[in-house]
Amino acid sequence: MDSTAHDALSQRRHSSNNRHFGAPPTYVLIVSAFLVLTFALFAANFGDAPSAVSAQTAPVELVDYDIDDDGYIDVRSTTQFTNIQNDYNTDGVPEGPSASNWNSAWPNPMPGMGCQLTDHDSDPMTADEPTCIGYELMNDIDYRWNFYPLGWSGDHWGFGPRVGLTGNIKGNGYRILNAHYGNGSGGWGIFHKTETGSRIEGLAIVNPRMYGLQYVGPVAGRVSGTVEGVYVYADYTSNIANQRYAIRANWGGGITSLLEGGTLVNSFVFMDRNSILTRKSGSDNVGGLFGRLTNNGVCRNSYVSARLFEDGIGRVGGIISGQAPASGTTVSSCIADRSAWNWAVWPGAGS
Repeated sequence: MDSTAHDALSQRRHSSNNRHFGAPPTYVLIVSAFLVLTFALFAANFGDAPSAVSAQTAPVELVDYDIDDDGYIDVRSTTQFTNIQNDYNTDGVPEGPSASNWNSAWPNPMPGMGCQLTDHDSDPMTADEPTCIGYELMNDIDYRWNFYPLGWSGDHWGFGPRVGLTGNIKGNGYRILNAHYGNGSGGWGIFHKTETGSRIEGLAIVNPRMYGLQYVGPVAGRVSGTVEGVYVYADYTSNIANQRYAIRANWGGGITSLLEGGTLVNSFVFMDRNSILTRKSGSDNVGGLFGRLTNNGVCRNSYVSARLFEDGIGRVGGIISGQAPASGTTVSSCIADRSAWNWAVWPGAGS
């Protein structure tokens, strides 16, 4: 082969090598980039990231707060019980400026708190609405001396709006323990006051301590609704006199200071021998069950056994204070244990 032919053959071989081993064609680069991107996206979605993605998209589990479907919202903590004051008609819809606190106490509720649906308008074309009628205790509630009476809308100095309970509270036999509060104003109790149509039943109040100028009682400062099957009990162990009383007030009672058109039935007050219902010198008007009975109020089948007073001053009675019940009121089978208390009783108030 001459030199010219040899050079031509070498050039063809060199050109062929460039075609097979030189820079890849453009379409190869595009396909490679697509594959790399696809792999990256796959790793992001199915590699270490699934838990984060799932956490963002997982549905929130809603809570049924009426587990027994009786229309009463379950109460299991001090926070929940305290926030009843933001829903005083007890329908499961909070009112007022502290509604956000109520929502925090019962987070992620089912529609209507889980209360059963009710056909309010008998119209099959409209959706039924849940109906909650009250709150019920599901266990004991222990305030451990850190308590503020319900109904003052969060004003801890006693100058806020006074809200009265208009709905229903069912204790189921459980206890409110160690609810202690003192303030120079008045209207103190577990509730500030209860309104006509309200109902508190089956509730125990153990070792309360309330102090105020007037209208003080372990259940409420004033009661205009119904209190049934409620008991107040104290067994203070302190030997310090001012730590052995349930209430201190110019007007007070073992259940309420003022039974104002309300009804007290099947309830009792008991203080052990080391405990005292009230301790305050002055013109006190304190009764074993209530201080005053007015506006057609009713007391039936209720009982008190307690040391009523220590200082020896004041108008104190086994059932009612030194003031006789107002005209039109009823006291029937309400009894004070004479062996347990040590001061005068309004004549005829009890046996």
